[in-house]
Amino acid sequence: MILVIGEILFDTFPDYRRIGGAPFNFAFHLKKLGFPVEFVSRVGRDARGDEILHFLEQHGFDTGYIQVDPILPTGRVDIIPKKNGDHEFEILTSQAYDSIQYSLQLEKLVRTNPGLIYFGTLVQRTAAGARLIEKIMVEKNKKVKTFCDLNLRPQCYTEKSIQASLNWADMIKLNDDELLTLFPGTPWAQTRRRVESLMAAHDLETVILTHGSEGSEWYSGPGSYRAVPDKKQPVTDTVGAGDGFAAMAAASILNKIPTQKAIHLAQTFASRICSIKGALPSDENFYDEFKEKIGAQP
Repeated sequence: MILVIGEILFDTFPDYRRIGGAPFNFAFHLKKLGFPVEFVSRVGRDARGDEILHFLEQHGFDTGYIQVDPILPTGRVDIIPKKNGDHEFEILTSQAYDSIQYSLQLEKLVRTNPGLIYFGTLVQRTAAGARLIEKIMVEKNKKVKTFCDLNLRPQCYTEKSIQASLNWADMIKLNDDELLTLFPGTPWAQTRRRVESLMAAHDLETVILTHGSEGSEWYSGPGSYRAVPDKKQPVTDTVGAGDGFAAMAAASILNKIPTQKAIHLAQTFASRICSIKGALPSDENFYDEFKEKIGAQP
């Protein structure tokens, strides 16, 4: 079982909205790839929360792990597309996912020794969220591996939450801008040195660095691998591409796929996510070829 903790929310575009949030996108992809996934989050007691609960039920998630907040609203992020294909994100404060509780249900999940625990940085933007992740990391079996997405949005992280996340993680994913946040002023030519420094300082097994349209790098032990996207693949929007990359990377690690193959699978999957509108495909056939490529589940 893969345990995923964090935000589920509505990505609100100028003319439409989609259910999203990096942890949920990650959980959704892995579930559709055939992995057993339990997703823990919190929504508001409102219409958007009801819509999310219905969506989760439709897609086979156990909504018993989704807490309902009596006061705070269901999460929302306003997304503004830019001309270069990127996006600006306005992440609203005081949202239901900021108050996820370490409930008895969550405690039981942690104590079942999951095959992997995923967490991110956005859920740690509040003191309560930071305590939640700390509690999970302290209570889990030390042998349980952890995957962290360093999703560093402005005003949504602290130096303390970054350092804690790095110390708790066995595997991390980050992008160029996030690496520069960790090493401000360091020349780009020293990327390898920065990654190796991170791995040594925080005892990391794997660092996955994404470069947007320029591809990605995967560092694991003394080795490193690189992949570039298929330039022929049409790009509709890039929302959720990093989450898709993280999910396929985790799937590959769990199924012990060789790293060189794994990075190309993750890069291809992320490129396919860019070809659809929003972060999650509406057609489950989208996953068929990738299920075949990652092989039978352990």
